[in-house]
Amino acid sequence: MQPNLTYSIVIETDNLTTIPWDEFSELLDILGEQIQEATKLAYSPQPEIFFVLADEETAASAFLDEVTSKNPALAQQAHFQVLCVPNGRYYELKNAGICATSSDIVVLCDSDVIPEPGWLCNLLSPFREEEDAIASLGCSYLLHDDWLSKALALFWFFSLRDEDEKVISKRPLLVNNCSFRREWLLDHLFSINDGFKVDCSLLYREMISEGIKIHRPPAYAGHQPLRGWRFLAWRAAVTGRDMDRKYELIKSASRIKRILYPFRRSFTQFRRVLIRIVTKRRLVGLPIWHVPSAIAIGWWFYFLAGWEQFKLATGITRSAPEHIPEWVEHS
Repeated sequence: MQPNLTYSIVIETDNLTTIPWDEFSELLDILGEQIQEATKLAYSPQPEIFFVLADEETAASAFLDEVTSKNPALAQQAHFQVLCVPNGRYYELKNAGICATSSDIVVLCDSDVIPEPGWLCNLLSPFREEEDAIASLGCSYLLHDDWLSKALALFWFFSLRDEDEKVISKRPLLVNNCSFRREWLLDHLFSINDGFKVDCSLLYREMISEGIKIHRPPAYAGHQPLRGWRFLAWRAAVTGRDMDRKYELIKSASRIKRILYPFRRSFTQFRRVLIRIVTKRRLVGLPIWHVPSAIAIGWWFYFLAGWEQFKLATGITRSAPEHIPEWVEHS
Protein backbone atom coordinates (compact mmCIF):
# COMPACT_ATOMS: atom_id res chain seq x y z
CA MET A 1 0.00 0.00 0.00
CA GLN A 2 1.29 3.46 -0.94
CA PRO A 3 0.54 6.12 1.70
CA ASN A 4 0.50 9.87 1.04
CA LEU A 5 -0.07 9.62 -2.68
CA THR A 6 -0.20 13.07 -4.20
CA TYR A 7 -2.90 13.88 -6.71
CA SER A 8 -4.10 16.78 -8.83
CA ILE A 9 -7.62 17.38 -10.14
CA VAL A 10 -8.05 18.84 -13.62
CA ILE A 11 -11.42 20.45 -14.37
CA GLU A 12 -11.94 21.77 -17.88
CA THR A 13 -14.72 24.33 -18.18
CA ASP A 14 -15.80 23.67 -21.77
CA ASN A 15 -19.12 22.35 -20.44
CA LEU A 16 -19.64 25.27 -18.07
CA THR A 17 -21.43 27.17 -20.83
CA THR A 18 -24.22 24.58 -20.78
CA ILE A 19 -25.08 24.66 -17.06
CA PRO A 20 -25.87 27.33 -14.45
CA TRP A 21 -23.05 28.38 -12.13
CA ASP A 22 -25.01 27.00 -9.14
CA GLU A 23 -24.65 23.47 -10.54
CA PHE A 24 -20.91 23.96 -11.01
CA SER A 25 -20.69 25.32 -7.47
CA GLU A 26 -22.38 22.14 -6.22
CA LEU A 27 -19.55 20.10 -7.76
CA LEU A 28 -16.95 22.27 -6.03
CA ASP A 29 -18.64 21.96 -2.63
CA ILE A 30 -18.70 18.18 -3.00
CA LEU A 31 -15.02 18.16 -3.98
CA GLY A 32 -14.17 20.06 -0.80
CA GLU A 33 -15.91 17.41 1.32
CA GLN A 34 -14.31 14.52 -0.55
CA ILE A 35 -10.80 15.99 -0.43
CA GLN A 36 -11.21 16.26 3.34
CA GLU A 37 -12.30 12.61 3.45
CA ALA A 38 -9.30 11.56 1.33
CA THR A 39 -6.94 13.45 3.61
CA LYS A 40 -8.28 11.53 6.62
CA LEU A 41 -7.44 8.32 4.75
CA ALA A 42 -3.80 9.46 4.41
CA TYR A 43 -3.94 10.75 0.86
CA SER A 44 -1.78 13.83 0.49
CA PRO A 45 -3.53 16.96 1.82
CA GLN A 46 -4.05 20.20 -0.12
CA PRO A 47 -4.13 18.79 -3.67
CA GLU A 48 -3.90 21.06 -6.69
CA ILE A 49 -7.06 21.83 -8.61
CA PHE A 50 -6.50 23.15 -12.12
CA PHE A 51 -9.40 25.01 -13.71
CA VAL A 52 -8.77 25.26 -17.45
CA LEU A 53 -10.62 27.99 -19.34
CA ALA A 54 -11.08 28.42 -23.09
CA ASP A 55 -10.50 32.14 -22.63
CA GLU A 56 -7.87 34.86 -22.56
CA GLU A 57 -5.47 35.21 -19.62
CA THR A 58 -7.37 38.27 -18.45
CA ALA A 59 -10.31 36.02 -17.46
CA ALA A 60 -8.29 33.99 -14.95
CA SER A 61 -8.39 36.45 -12.04
CA ALA A 62 -12.15 37.03 -12.17
CA PHE A 63 -12.83 33.29 -12.45
CA LEU A 64 -10.61 32.51 -9.45
CA ASP A 65 -12.29 35.23 -7.38
CA GLU A 66 -15.70 33.78 -8.25
CA VAL A 67 -14.71 30.27 -7.24
CA THR A 68 -13.04 31.40 -4.01
CA SER A 69 -15.94 33.61 -2.93
CA LYS A 70 -18.66 31.05 -3.65
CA ASN A 71 -16.77 27.99 -2.40
CA PRO A 72 -14.71 29.11 0.59
CA ALA A 73 -14.61 25.60 2.09
CA LEU A 74 -12.89 24.20 -0.99
CA ALA A 75 -10.42 27.08 -0.92
CA GLN A 76 -9.29 25.75 2.47
CA GLN A 77 -8.91 22.20 1.20
CA ALA A 78 -6.99 22.69 -2.06
CA HIS A 79 -4.63 24.94 -4.00
CA PHE A 80 -6.33 26.58 -6.98
CA GLN A 81 -4.71 27.36 -10.29
CA VAL A 82 -6.45 28.78 -13.35
CA LEU A 83 -5.06 28.05 -16.81
CA CYS A 84 -6.25 29.73 -19.99
CA VAL A 85 -6.20 28.26 -23.49
CA PRO A 86 -7.75 30.90 -25.79
CA ASN A 87 -10.42 29.29 -27.97
CA GLY A 88 -9.33 25.91 -26.63
CA ARG A 89 -11.45 22.82 -27.22
CA TYR A 90 -12.36 20.01 -24.83
CA TYR A 91 -9.25 17.84 -25.14
CA GLU A 92 -6.93 20.80 -25.58
CA LEU A 93 -8.09 22.07 -22.19
CA LYS A 94 -7.50 18.68 -20.61
CA ASN A 95 -4.02 18.40 -22.12
CA ALA A 96 -3.09 21.84 -20.76
CA GLY A 97 -4.21 20.85 -17.29
CA ILE A 98 -2.41 17.50 -17.39
CA CYS A 99 0.86 19.12 -18.45
CA ALA A 100 0.65 21.62 -15.57
CA THR A 101 0.33 18.96 -12.86
CA SER A 102 3.21 17.70 -10.72
CA SER A 103 1.53 15.00 -8.62
CA ASP A 104 1.65 11.21 -8.68
CA ILE A 105 -1.94 10.88 -9.91
CA VAL A 106 -4.05 13.03 -12.25
CA VAL A 107 -7.82 13.03 -11.75
CA LEU A 108 -9.86 14.19 -14.74
CA CYS A 109 -13.27 15.68 -14.07
CA ASP A 110 -15.75 17.81 -16.02
CA SER A 111 -17.55 20.91 -14.82
CA ASP A 112 -20.99 19.31 -15.30
CA VAL A 113 -20.71 16.18 -13.15
CA ILE A 114 -21.91 15.59 -9.59
CA PRO A 115 -19.81 12.98 -7.74
CA GLU A 116 -21.46 10.58 -5.33
CA PRO A 117 -20.16 10.07 -1.76
CA GLY A 118 -16.85 8.23 -1.75
CA TRP A 119 -16.17 9.00 -5.42
CA LEU A 120 -12.69 10.49 -5.00
CA CYS A 121 -11.32 7.88 -2.58
CA ASN A 122 -12.72 5.07 -4.72
CA LEU A 123 -11.22 6.54 -7.88
CA LEU A 124 -7.80 6.83 -6.19
CA SER A 125 -7.89 3.46 -4.44
CA PRO A 126 -6.30 1.31 -7.21
CA PHE A 127 -3.11 3.39 -7.11
CA ARG A 128 -2.84 2.94 -3.37
CA GLU A 129 -3.40 -0.79 -3.56
CA GLU A 130 -1.16 -1.54 -6.56
CA GLU A 131 2.14 0.20 -7.16
CA ASP A 132 1.97 -0.43 -10.92
CA ALA A 133 -1.66 0.70 -11.38
CA ILE A 134 -2.00 3.09 -14.33
CA ALA A 135 -5.69 3.70 -15.04
CA SER A 136 -8.79 3.96 -12.87
CA LEU A 137 -12.11 4.52 -14.66
CA GLY A 138 -15.15 5.79 -12.82
CA CYS A 139 -18.76 5.29 -13.87
CA SER A 140 -20.68 8.31 -15.21
CA TYR A 141 -24.41 8.25 -15.75
CA LEU A 142 -26.95 10.84 -16.88
CA LEU A 143 -29.03 12.52 -14.20
CA HIS A 144 -32.72 12.81 -15.06
CA ASP A 145 -35.69 14.72 -13.72
CA ASP A 146 -38.32 14.67 -16.50
CA TRP A 147 -39.50 12.31 -19.24
CA LEU A 148 -37.05 13.64 -21.84
CA SER A 149 -33.97 13.34 -19.63
CA LYS A 150 -35.11 9.87 -18.54
CA ALA A 151 -35.45 8.81 -22.18
CA LEU A 152 -32.01 10.25 -22.96
CA ALA A 153 -30.47 8.41 -20.00
CA LEU A 154 -31.79 5.18 -21.48
CA PHE A 155 -30.50 5.58 -25.03
CA TRP A 156 -27.32 7.58 -24.27
CA PHE A 157 -23.95 5.81 -24.40
CA PHE A 158 -23.38 6.15 -20.62
CA SER A 159 -24.24 3.22 -18.37
CA LEU A 160 -27.32 3.58 -16.18
CA ARG A 161 -26.67 4.15 -12.49
CA ASP A 162 -28.32 0.88 -11.49
CA GLU A 163 -27.37 -1.17 -14.53
CA ASP A 164 -26.19 -4.71 -13.85
CA GLU A 165 -22.56 -5.08 -12.83
CA LYS A 166 -21.67 -6.99 -16.01
CA VAL A 167 -22.52 -3.94 -18.14
CA ILE A 168 -20.82 -1.46 -15.81
CA SER A 169 -17.67 -3.61 -15.60
CA LYS A 170 -17.19 -3.20 -19.35
CA ARG A 171 -17.61 0.56 -19.39
CA PRO A 172 -15.14 2.35 -21.68
CA LEU A 173 -13.03 5.38 -20.89
CA LEU A 174 -15.04 8.51 -20.09
CA VAL A 175 -12.64 11.35 -19.38
CA ASN A 176 -15.14 13.23 -17.23
CA ASN A 177 -14.55 10.64 -14.49
CA CYS A 178 -11.17 8.89 -14.43
CA SER A 179 -7.66 9.03 -13.03
CA PHE A 180 -4.23 8.06 -14.33
CA ARG A 181 -0.67 7.67 -13.23
CA ARG A 182 0.74 11.04 -14.30
CA GLU A 183 3.94 9.71 -15.91
CA TRP A 184 1.97 7.42 -18.20
CA LEU A 185 -0.62 10.05 -19.07
CA LEU A 186 2.02 12.61 -20.02
CA ASP A 187 3.30 10.12 -22.59
CA HIS A 188 -0.25 9.56 -23.89
CA LEU A 189 -1.77 13.00 -24.14
CA PHE A 190 -4.99 13.32 -26.12
CA SER A 191 -4.39 13.57 -29.84
CA ILE A 192 -6.18 16.57 -31.28
CA ASN A 193 -8.51 16.19 -34.26
CA ASP A 194 -11.72 17.77 -35.53
CA GLY A 195 -13.95 15.59 -33.37
CA PHE A 196 -15.97 16.77 -30.40
CA LYS A 197 -15.59 13.61 -28.29
CA VAL A 198 -13.30 11.29 -30.27
CA ASP A 199 -9.97 11.30 -28.46
CA CYS A 200 -11.16 9.33 -25.42
CA SER A 201 -11.92 6.42 -27.80
CA LEU A 202 -8.44 6.70 -29.29
CA LEU A 203 -6.80 6.73 -25.86
CA TYR A 204 -8.89 3.75 -24.73
CA ARG A 205 -7.73 1.87 -27.83
CA GLU A 206 -4.11 2.65 -26.90
CA MET A 207 -4.71 1.31 -23.40
CA ILE A 208 -6.12 -1.93 -24.77
CA SER A 209 -3.33 -2.35 -27.33
CA GLU A 210 -0.67 -1.84 -24.63
CA GLY A 211 -2.33 -4.38 -22.35
CA ILE A 212 -2.93 -1.84 -19.59
CA LYS A 213 -4.78 -3.30 -16.63
CA ILE A 214 -7.92 -1.19 -16.32
CA HIS A 215 -9.36 -0.73 -12.84
CA ARG A 216 -13.07 0.07 -12.55
CA PRO A 217 -13.78 0.96 -8.92
CA PRO A 218 -17.29 2.01 -7.73
CA ALA A 219 -16.60 5.71 -8.37
CA TYR A 220 -19.98 7.05 -9.48
CA ALA A 221 -20.74 10.53 -10.77
CA GLY A 222 -23.95 11.90 -12.25
CA HIS A 223 -23.72 13.99 -15.40
CA GLN A 224 -26.11 16.93 -15.64
CA PRO A 225 -28.97 16.33 -18.14
CA LEU A 226 -28.59 17.69 -21.65
CA ARG A 227 -31.03 20.62 -21.79
CA GLY A 228 -32.79 22.26 -24.70
CA TRP A 229 -33.95 20.89 -28.04
CA ARG A 230 -31.35 22.80 -30.01
CA PHE A 231 -28.57 21.39 -27.85
CA LEU A 232 -30.00 17.89 -28.22
CA ALA A 233 -30.24 18.24 -32.01
CA TRP A 234 -26.67 19.51 -32.27
CA ARG A 235 -25.45 16.72 -29.96
CA ALA A 236 -27.10 14.14 -32.22
CA ALA A 237 -25.49 15.67 -35.30
CA VAL A 238 -22.02 15.84 -33.78
CA THR A 239 -22.39 12.28 -32.49
CA GLY A 240 -22.86 11.14 -36.07
CA ARG A 241 -19.91 13.10 -37.39
CA ASP A 242 -17.75 11.76 -34.59
CA MET A 243 -18.76 8.20 -35.45
CA ASP A 244 -17.43 8.67 -38.98
CA ARG A 245 -14.19 10.11 -37.60
CA LYS A 246 -13.78 7.19 -35.21
CA TYR A 247 -14.50 4.67 -37.95
CA GLU A 248 -11.94 6.28 -40.24
CA LEU A 249 -9.25 6.45 -37.54
CA ILE A 250 -9.87 3.09 -35.87
CA LYS A 251 -11.53 0.79 -38.42
CA SER A 252 -10.97 1.81 -42.03
CA ALA A 253 -10.31 4.88 -44.17
CA SER A 254 -12.08 3.25 -47.13
CA ARG A 255 -14.68 5.66 -48.51
CA ILE A 256 -17.01 2.80 -49.47
CA LYS A 257 -16.87 1.23 -46.01
CA ARG A 258 -17.43 4.61 -44.37
CA ILE A 259 -20.50 5.23 -46.55
CA LEU A 260 -22.01 1.83 -45.77
CA TYR A 261 -21.31 1.92 -42.04
CA PRO A 262 -24.00 4.53 -41.09
CA PHE A 263 -26.76 2.24 -42.38
CA ARG A 264 -25.56 -0.73 -40.33
CA ARG A 265 -24.94 1.38 -37.27
CA SER A 266 -28.31 3.16 -37.48
CA PHE A 267 -30.14 -0.17 -37.60
CA THR A 268 -28.19 -1.33 -34.53
CA GLN A 269 -28.97 1.89 -32.66
CA PHE A 270 -32.69 1.79 -33.52
CA ARG A 271 -32.83 -1.75 -32.15
CA ARG A 272 -30.85 -0.77 -29.05
CA VAL A 273 -33.15 2.19 -28.33
CA LEU A 274 -36.24 -0.03 -28.52
CA ILE A 275 -34.81 -2.77 -26.30
CA ARG A 276 -33.30 -0.49 -23.65
CA ILE A 277 -36.34 1.73 -23.25
CA VAL A 278 -38.73 -1.22 -23.02
CA THR A 279 -36.59 -3.35 -20.71
CA LYS A 280 -34.75 -0.73 -18.62
CA ARG A 281 -37.38 1.98 -18.19
CA ARG A 282 -37.99 1.10 -14.52
CA LEU A 283 -34.34 1.87 -13.68
CA VAL A 284 -34.99 5.56 -14.39
CA GLY A 285 -38.65 5.65 -13.40
CA LEU A 286 -40.04 6.16 -16.92
CA PRO A 287 -43.82 5.50 -16.89
CA ILE A 288 -45.07 3.02 -19.44
CA TRP A 289 -47.24 5.67 -21.15
CA HIS A 290 -44.07 7.64 -21.97
CA VAL A 291 -42.42 4.67 -23.70
CA PRO A 292 -43.71 5.43 -27.25
CA SER A 293 -42.58 9.07 -27.16
CA ALA A 294 -39.22 8.06 -25.63
CA ILE A 295 -38.66 5.55 -28.43
CA ALA A 296 -39.60 8.19 -31.01
CA ILE A 297 -37.08 10.66 -29.54
CA GLY A 298 -34.37 7.99 -29.50
CA TRP A 299 -35.01 7.03 -33.12
CA TRP A 300 -35.04 10.71 -34.14
CA PHE A 301 -31.71 11.23 -32.35
CA TYR A 302 -29.97 8.34 -34.10
CA PHE A 303 -31.58 9.07 -37.47
CA LEU A 304 -30.09 12.56 -37.33
CA ALA A 305 -26.76 11.11 -36.15
CA GLY A 306 -26.77 8.59 -39.00
CA TRP A 307 -27.59 11.27 -41.58
CA GLU A 308 -24.71 13.47 -40.40
CA GLN A 309 -22.38 10.48 -40.39
CA PHE A 310 -23.42 9.64 -43.95
CA LYS A 311 -22.91 13.23 -45.13
CA LEU A 312 -19.39 13.37 -43.72
CA ALA A 313 -18.51 9.94 -45.10
CA THR A 314 -19.68 10.86 -48.61
CA GLY A 315 -18.06 14.28 -48.58
CA ILE A 316 -21.36 16.19 -48.74
CA THR A 317 -20.04 18.05 -45.71
CA ARG A 318 -16.39 18.63 -44.86
CA SER A 319 -14.84 18.01 -41.50
CA ALA A 320 -14.12 21.06 -39.35
CA PRO A 321 -13.11 21.47 -35.69
CA GLU A 322 -16.19 20.98 -33.51
CA HIS A 323 -17.25 23.70 -31.09
CA ILE A 324 -20.53 24.11 -29.24
CA PRO A 325 -22.20 26.68 -31.53
CA GLU A 326 -23.64 29.93 -30.22
CA TRP A 327 -27.15 29.09 -31.43
CA VAL A 328 -27.39 26.11 -29.11
CA GLU A 329 -29.93 26.62 -26.33
CA HIS A 330 -28.33 26.25 -22.92
CA SER A 331 -30.03 25.51 -19.65
